[in-house]
Amino acid sequence: MKTVKYKLIVAVGLCGTVLLWISIYGDYDLTMPNYILKQNLTGNVPNDTLMNLQNFEYIINNASICSTTKGPKDSSAVIMVHSSRGNSEQRYAIRNTWGSIKIFKKWHLHLVFLLGNDPLSSSETDAQIIKESNEHGDMIIGNFIDSYHNLTYKHLMGYKWVSSFCPSATFILKTDDDIFADIFQVVEVIFVELMTTNNTYACLNMNGNKPIRDPKSKWYVSRDVYPIDTYPAFCSGSAYLVKAKDAKKIYDVSNSTKFFWIDDVFVTGILRSKYGELANDTVSGSLNILYTMKRHHLSNKNEIIEWCKKGLLTTQLSFTFVLLTKNDFVSDMFCLWNKIRLMRYAMNAAVIEVK
Repeated sequence: MKTVKYKLIVAVGLCGTVLLWISIYGDYDLTMPNYILKQNLTGNVPNDTLMNLQNFEYIINNASICSTTKGPKDSSAVIMVHSSRGNSEQRYAIRNTWGSIKIFKKWHLHLVFLLGNDPLSSSETDAQIIKESNEHGDMIIGNFIDSYHNLTYKHLMGYKWVSSFCPSATFILKTDDDIFADIFQVVEVIFVELMTTNNTYACLNMNGNKPIRDPKSKWYVSRDVYPIDTYPAFCSGSAYLVKAKDAKKIYDVSNSTKFFWIDDVFVTGILRSKYGELANDTVSGSLNILYTMKRHHLSNKNEIIEWCKKGLLTTQLSFTFVLLTKNDFVSDMFCLWNKIRLMRYAMNAAVIEVK
């Protein structure tokens, strides 16, 4: 009799744990993704839906971010930064360096930070985030758990938000909050390169990558979740540029496609390819990638910092995007930003003097 009671207690305890997990992580989909669902590309999707989240809403929505655009409709871009709730220092650094540029070369640039929710956070943390949002007016928070395995929701929330609240934007520059971006190069070079092609993305093209089948890996993906041996070509999610009109197409496809947790693979690879298939891969339907590998520096930070600390008698930084680490993050960000601005000023002054 004691054994039966013990088993009953264990079973009830396990059920309680599962129910608690579900109450916290809600609609996180553990079923096998179905990548071949067909849909009407112009079909309407309820406004309170984000993939399989049927009751999606913005906890904080600074909906007027793009209303400050004064120029023509084709001269605005949204800088969409994925950020974790606790990374206030990273947001501070971006706001005061490369994200501080609001107009450059007639382009109006709108900075927005994307975050999720955390029902277990302290009231003090929530108050700090609300205060930060009220002070800067550049944060968007969705009602999904802000976790590594929910980055797909964050990614698509950004596409949805731009489509709804910045409909005249030409580009979306998506970065993580540990990235330094030379915003001058982005506008002067990558904007021009992407605008003058039929491509959808300009990015570090992760072509030929395979799912990691080692259960010990952070990136482990079982065959039940993704049975194919190779991912479609996709963009590194660290930093990329996408045409806003094509981002909306990809978002529309997502609402009839099962959840997959590796966001850059899913959004820029699986959904991008799926839209092409649904559009029969016509010239107007293919969403292709412009390869910009040499513009990304995602390793050996010391090499970049050494360049930063040298005088002005050095070559220009040849990378547009640089991955920084949490150690000395703020000082490294300001070092790169100040060096790049000083070099641009020196070059412009030299040109004026020659004239």
